[in-house]
Amino acid sequence: MTEDDVAQARQEMQLAAQQLEARLGHKSEKWKRYLRWQFLESQLEAGAESDVNRLETVLDHCQGNHAGLEWPEFAALRSSMRYYLRAVSDWQNEQLESDYRQHVEELTNLLGMADASYLDPSASDTIAHHIAWLELGRQAPDIVKAVRAQFGQPNLVVSVDGNLIRPWGERQVDEQGSM
Repeated sequence: MTEDDVAQARQEMQLAAQQLEARLGHKSEKWKRYLRWQFLESQLEAGAESDVNRLETVLDHCQGNHAGLEWPEFAALRSSMRYYLRAVSDWQNEQLESDYRQHVEELTNLLGMADASYLDPSASDTIAHHIAWLELGRQAPDIVKAVRAQFGQPNLVVSVDGNLIRPWGERQVDEQGSM
């Protein structure tokens, strides 16, 4: 992670914050209080020296169960904030190179033992953890893509007999009323 990476993550988060402010319009002051916006602004100014705990406070409020947080602008802010948090954390981490090597080494060992047709659930969880770590840090995109292509599969496949659903398809529906 370089200082340029932190600066790029900061720009992405600033853009997302500006787009959210534009969407909020006249309600922006209430939202800003709820989100602890002053923490966001102060940490954006701090750049690579940002206080990760303050940013996590804002992120926690962006992830709450509150009407409106499902808007695309909030999703964009959350996504950019996660990357900015990771970039700042990585920049401040003196052992980042060692951490990176450890993730790649453990992932390589797990993949060497893995069979694409069956993957032990605990190994699957560990592989997912390593891939998520790489992906969030925007590291090794070729490895992430290859692992996802090899092991990605539907979570659920359902086969339904036509006799089960046929009566519903043949039924006349003539309901009137407000929706």
